[in-house]
Amino acid sequence: MIFYFTATGNSKYIAEKIAAETSDRLIDIAECVQAGNFAFDLADGEAVGLVVPVYWFGIPMIVTEFLQMCLSSQNSNLSARKSPAVVNG
Repeated sequence: MIFYFTATGNSKYIAEKIAAETSDRLIDIAECVQAGNFAFDLADGEAVGLVVPVYWFGIPMIVTEFLQMCLSSQNSNLSARKSPAVVNG
């Protein structure tokens, strides 16, 4: 499952390329926020990816808020995930 946020289309382009190679689901963070959708079920062993731009040494506020809502959602098993990995580059 790959979550992405894009303002210019660049992050979406990269997320689509990754999803095509990994056969992962692609989820637009902005659409989820607009729809109030913060609950996601992961299959056993399913990885989670996050593709977002970096603004002034950090991620956009919408992404921070989205992640907080997902992790606090009672209808999501995202918060049960262990061993998060961060890749920057």
